[in-house]
Amino acid sequence: MAFCIPLIAAKGCRKYLTRPNTNCLADDETRLFLFVPRVVLLAFLGLITGPALAEDMGVHPCLQGHAASSAVDVGSPTSKGLFPGPGNTFYTLADTSGGWSSLHKERDLTANAKFRAYSAGPANRWGFIPAWIVQADGPDRKHRLLQEYLVTRGLTAVDPRLGGWACTQRLIEAEDRARKDKSGLWQTRKIFSSYYPEPLVQAAGQHVIVEGRIVSLGKTERTRYLNFGRYWKTDFTATIATANEEAFQKALLSQGLDWKDLSGQAVRLRGVIEVQDGPLLRLTHPGQLTILDREEDRK
Repeated sequence: MAFCIPLIAAKGCRKYLTRPNTNCLADDETRLFLFVPRVVLLAFLGLITGPALAEDMGVHPCLQGHAASSAVDVGSPTSKGLFPGPGNTFYTLADTSGGWSSLHKERDLTANAKFRAYSAGPANRWGFIPAWIVQADGPDRKHRLLQEYLVTRGLTAVDPRLGGWACTQRLIEAEDRARKDKSGLWQTRKIFSSYYPEPLVQAAGQHVIVEGRIVSLGKTERTRYLNFGRYWKTDFTATIATANEEAFQKALLSQGLDWKDLSGQAVRLRGVIEVQDGPLLRLTHPGQLTILDREEDRK
């Protein structure tokens, strides 16, 4: 189909910018055929057909690889933050902590919106499929990754479980900005210090963020230990199963570090706190471990 776009109207004649088309005439039926690069034409058409996408979601780091081929249309979220899909399936927000409650409370986030779910992994124990949720045609008519939008507004925290390294780092950067701006939950939510184990014990079962300096490293046949004190019976400890060593090793190498370099490092950890001879955090995803290499990053 050829597009005829009016450019100039003067002296009773109209000129058009078009591909060859006998229906498009200019100056006494003398046809003006100007061939314009496709990208220019599409850009111009975008101005008259509606706003462009806020971002090409096809290149978003969270939607790469397997996720890119698993998109399905889903309905608006329920009060439990579940997105109903085809065949009586339900999708849930991947890699966030409590994002569903924000969706329930902030109805304007999903008003008049359409959603697509990109599977991030297998169904959880409740039968819900964790997914990256892309929102379109919301109040501001933008396409966006809903998890990133919630994190940016300080409505949820990042809980890395399934996303790749680039995806997780992008979400954590958004969380860092929200925390520095004291947006949403960051007006009141605190970051725990590894130097004070008792508040962590009291937070058992909750998703927490902890900062501190690794005092020593340990390893057994099945587990690596990050020790934040000298008395393991009461001090805070983080563990990494040797089955997950390779993923953590790759993440460390990408930052120019090795396992031995962790001793003495100031770090930020995130996850659900347990109590086992003192407060314990089990690290299963490299995104749960952030190296704080600048003094201003530490609380």
